[in-house]
Amino acid sequence: CRQLSGEAFYACIDSVLYVLVVQFRFDLPSMKQYCTGLPHELAGRCFAMTASRLVETDYDNTDKAIQWCKGAGFQDARDACFQELVKESDFIFHSGSQTLNTFCGKLPENWRQKCIAKNRK
Repeated sequence: CRQLSGEAFYACIDSVLYVLVVQFRFDLPSMKQYCTGLPHELAGRCFAMTASRLVETDYDNTDKAIQWCKGAGFQDARDACFQELVKESDFIFHSGSQTLNTFCGKLPENWRQKCIAKNRK
């Protein structure tokens, strides 16, 4: 990834982080240690991609992903984590589905409103 720049660099990082969750066998304490050890500007992406992978792997991980984001080491990481979940919500869940509505309803208030607004059809 270091040989890339701009959006290509971040797309590469996101891809690596997405796979890394599986390589860590969804061991969240180890993943948290890894994420918090990254440079500040990448730690948020690490938390975000982990949360996204959790939910994309199994809808039953929704609560776990939300708790994961709440437990991210610092506010910027928490924001990046919830932003990723909201951004991907209409990809992870079927648009207009009860599952999507339930998911949005479980998010903290400010993210709940963003999720509902994004998915209002």
